Amino acid sequence: MAPTVSVVIVNFNAGPLLARCLSSLEQQRWRDFEVIVVDNASRDDSLPAAARLPWVQIIRSKTNLGFAAGQNLGMQAARGRYLMPLNFDIQLLPDTIWHMVCAMERYPRVGTVSGKLLRMSLDGQKSSEIDNAGLLLSRRRMPKHRGGGEHDHGQYDQQALVFGAMGALALYRREMLDEIAIDGKYFDESFFTWYEDIDLDWRGRLQGWDCLYVPEAVAYHVGDPQKNHLTAFAARHTIRNRWQMILADDCAHCMLRDARHLLVEELALLRHVIRHRRLGAYLLALGDLIVRLPEVLAKRKRVRSKAIRPCLPDYPLSIPE
Repeated sequence: MAPTVSVVIVNFNAGPLLARCLSSLEQQRWRDFEVIVVDNASRDDSLPAAARLPWVQIIRSKTNLGFAAGQNLGMQAARGRYLMPLNFDIQLLPDTIWHMVCAMERYPRVGTVSGKLLRMSLDGQKSSEIDNAGLLLSRRRMPKHRGGGEHDHGQYDQQALVFGAMGALALYRREMLDEIAIDGKYFDESFFTWYEDIDLDWRGRLQGWDCLYVPEAVAYHVGDPQKNHLTAFAARHTIRNRWQMILADDCAHCMLRDARHLLVEELALLRHVIRHRRLGAYLLALGDLIVRLPEVLAKRKRVRSKAIRPCLPDYPLSIPE
C-alpha cells in the first residue's frame, strides 16, 4: 500500500547533517511516510550511516546531478500522495509533517504547504530567529523570505496564502505536480540548483493552485552560514536562473508594468557583482541565458498556455473559507 507522504532528500557530502535530519524524521508523529535519499556521488561518510537504516531507500547517482535533477529522480521512485523535498540541513519538530498533511487534507485547492523555518547553527544549536515564514515575490522579481532575520515572537502565527515554499521544506500535492510538470519532470533540471523551487511555485500559482503557510509546522534550517552564495558558481547560477524563470513564467503585461523595478534590481545586482569581483560570473550567466533562450521561450509557450491566472495577486492573502 502506498504511503501518504514521500520524503525525498538529495544528499551531497552532508556530513553529520543527514543523520540529524533522518533522526528528526524517525521521531515524527505522522508515521505513514517513506524516505528516499538520492546521493549525488558524495565523497564523505554521510551515506553509509543512512544506508544502515532499513526504512530509508537509497538511490545512488554516479555524478552530481544537482538539486533539481536529484529531486526528480527521487520523486520518480516516490509512491506517496504528497511529496516532500527536504534539505539534509533541516531538523523537523515531531509534529511538522502531521500539521502539513492536515492542512493539505483540509484545503483541496492547496497544492503546496510551507512551514515555519527557524535558523540553526552547523552544530545543531537552535535559535528563535526566523529563516522563512513563506516565500513572497517582489515587484523586482526577487524572492523574499517572509520574516527572515526577525526574532520569532508569534508575529507570523496565522495561516496565510503565500507565493510559495522554500524547496528546503515543502509539501506538494502530487495532483498539482502532475498538472504543472513539463515533459514529466516536476523541477526544471536546467536550473541545476537555485530558483528551481520558485519556478515550480510560480507554475503552480499560474495553474490555479494555492500555497498555504502553516505556522504550526516548525523546522530548523542551517542554510548557508559559510556564505557560499557569494561564490562565482552561485552568482552564475542565481543570475541566470532568475531570468530564466522570469522569461518562462511572467506575464508580458506585468513585466512592462514593473519594468522600472526590474531595471532598478538589475543595476543593484550589477553593482553587487562588481563590488564582489563577480562580473565574470555575471557575463557568463548572460551568455548562458542567450544560448538557452530558444528552449526558455518554448517552455514559456507551454506555461503561459495553461495559465488560469494570467497575473499573480500580491501575497500574503487571507484564506478564503
